[in-house]
Amino acid sequence: MFEHQSDELEFSDSSEILIERFIHSGQTERAIEAIKEQLARHPEEVNLHLQLARCYYCECESKKAKKELEIALSYEPDCAYAHYLLSKIYFDQPFKTSQAIDSIHKALNSEPDDADYWCHLALIHEYCDDFQEATEYANKGLNLEPNNFEAKLLLAKIKSNPDNPLALDEDSQVALYHDLLSEDPESTEAHIELANIFSNKLNQYKQAIHHYEAALKIDPTSEDAKSHLIKTSNKSSLFIQILHSPAALADHMLPMRILSIVGLALRIIHAVILAPIEIAYNYLTLADTRKKLGQLHIYHGFTAKLHKSPFGVRFGLFLILWLGFMYFWYHAFTHNGTPQTIAITLVAVIFFSLKLLFVIALIAWPIFSFQKWRRARKSKALNMP
Repeated sequence: MFEHQSDELEFSDSSEILIERFIHSGQTERAIEAIKEQLARHPEEVNLHLQLARCYYCECESKKAKKELEIALSYEPDCAYAHYLLSKIYFDQPFKTSQAIDSIHKALNSEPDDADYWCHLALIHEYCDDFQEATEYANKGLNLEPNNFEAKLLLAKIKSNPDNPLALDEDSQVALYHDLLSEDPESTEAHIELANIFSNKLNQYKQAIHHYEAALKIDPTSEDAKSHLIKTSNKSSLFIQILHSPAALADHMLPMRILSIVGLALRIIHAVILAPIEIAYNYLTLADTRKKLGQLHIYHGFTAKLHKSPFGVRFGLFLILWLGFMYFWYHAFTHNGTPQTIAITLVAVIFFSLKLLFVIALIAWPIFSFQKWRRARKSKALNMP
């Protein structure tokens, strides 16, 4: 949102249109260069400082954005958009909630009929668990703009917040978000919120993963969608639960004086040996989702080619390399790490890796053959008259 207009535009309309085009197309770096060129000629133009602050905010450069907003406010103290953007910057920072509220109130004093300003005030109060005030302010925004999707989404978040004593039941929450998605199927936040309900409240992991994937398809850069997708996939993965079992046992043993040493040893085993396997598994899970969504172009070079292969092949290859690496260091350590023993160990690791690859192939071949047979049978059944 950017509605502020200076009373007297001293820079050309074509330059302003070009800057807006850069901003809307996501070319913020080019927009920053163009704005700086204009500011060199017109340093007192408030609109340019606001546009530059907006670009810096999009690039997560809060200090630079704040500096530009302070310059704009020095020329125009009642500039509503400057106070609004300043409130957003404060809200993103820890322990700055009161400053965020003060700034948004200043924006509302100048422009009380702006729905987005009321929605932002509601968002701050929702964050502070002040659900009554948040609902009141979100409704004010919705009354000003009945079709304001952000206001509707915010009201849905308030009604589904687990800390809200007046929250709706889970089925009503799901229905509420389905209604929102029917209105705007491209809402990343609505997909993520609905997926969170399926994952954390209903334990319906397949439905949750479906909506996280939908969010990633809309916005491939969404960190929330990526992190929640991995967490939900791990909840339904027996392999990850087995990897976590030493850490879970350690959590129970560490408080006990007698078993604390065993618990510490399990923690070390998990951190040194199992945690890297879990990290690789999560990385490959996300890459598999990217492949499913047709987003392999995000990867480049050898990595892109590697991710075209099946998940089992990639993960098996990593296991071979990782176990070979661990075996190498164990063998070298037990033989005092002399050059001769390290050379012998390298040869031993190669043979060990080949044997391990052979064993994995023996196990994987019947599984892949069975899956291929099932797919062929299913395809044949579907094609039958």
